[in-house]
Amino acid sequence: MLLITGFILVCSWVVFSIYHHAVTSKISPTVATQISDIPPTFDTKTIEALKQRQKVEPLYDLGNPVVVASPSPTVKVATKEGKLR
Repeated sequence: MLLITGFILVCSWVVFSIYHHAVTSKISPTVATQISDIPPTFDTKTIEALKQRQKVEPLYDLGNPVVVASPSPTVKVATKEGKLR
């Protein structure tokens, strides 16, 4: 009995969801005006220029890395007069 009730509930949920999306998912005239088609013509000069670009291969091996020592901080001490030494 529980299986039949669950099946009816799921089927009605699917049917009402399909109905809801069919009724409410409309494109407004304002949005329809703003949407424009992609023109079917292509700029062949630009495509050819892109084909002529130099191909760059990434360099994954850096060889011997150069190690640079980080500078050590200098410590300044204040005197009784408030001056730094």
